[in-house]
Amino acid sequence: MICRDDIITATFHSTLVLDILDDVDLERMTNRIIALNRIAIQDSSKYDYEVAMMASPLIEILIYTWKKLENEKHLKLARDTFDTAHSAWIKYGFHEKAENFKKKYGEVWL
Repeated sequence: MICRDDIITATFHSTLVLDILDDVDLERMTNRIIALNRIAIQDSSKYDYEVAMMASPLIEILIYTWKKLENEKHLKLARDTFDTAHSAWIKYGFHEKAENFKKKYGEVWL
């Protein structure tokens, strides 16, 4: 059974091993994390609050992978995830959280 909490945990724990993975393993792990997050949130517009709750570790992985592998698809997905999460924080009245989110991941917010 797939559990959202397990996906969040797996995504977070993946951020802890990024720097010890070779390029092939990094790409493989990133693809799995992307797939798991898509399973957890199948409609990011409808469940934007879920994206906001799950976005930080996913964006960290995507930024790291983009920088190391220079694959623009990771940057695009990081930007899309950032935009959805940032908008959700504002939409639901968490303006300070939105501002902190923008400060932390500002490099994808262009």
